[in-house]
Amino acid sequence: MSIFGVTELIDVLEDVKTRYADGVAYVTGPTAEYAIYLEMGTSKMEAYPFLFPAMRDVANSWGKYGDPSAFNSTEAVVKAIAYDIEAQAKKNVEAAKSSGRSPGTDSSHPKVQTGNLRSSIKTERVR
Repeated sequence: MSIFGVTELIDVLEDVKTRYADGVAYVTGPTAEYAIYLEMGTSKMEAYPFLFPAMRDVANSWGKYGDPSAFNSTEAVVKAIAYDIEAQAKKNVEAAKSSGRSPGTDSSHPKVQTGNLRSSIKTERVR
């Protein structure tokens, strides 16, 4: 299995953690049980990721946040990033819905119901 961009994403997140750590944490992800199988694939199905690409896209657009000191707090920066990941993940799933395919770019992948998946993607403050 190969996952591209994870190392870069981890580097970006570690940099954020080092520079802005103050104990605040948000979790973004789906609650639909089958989401992990779409994201990571199975022995019988290729992976059709929607969350990892969302994290990568947000990490690659880190510059759009400008000077983090413009935010009121570290929490405001972390919250903005978490909600941007949520929005991008939902956009990735929604794009799949318009094409009649599951998340991912493989046109041979069968249709899936994405409404439940999209609505299960949430962001929550955990600390």
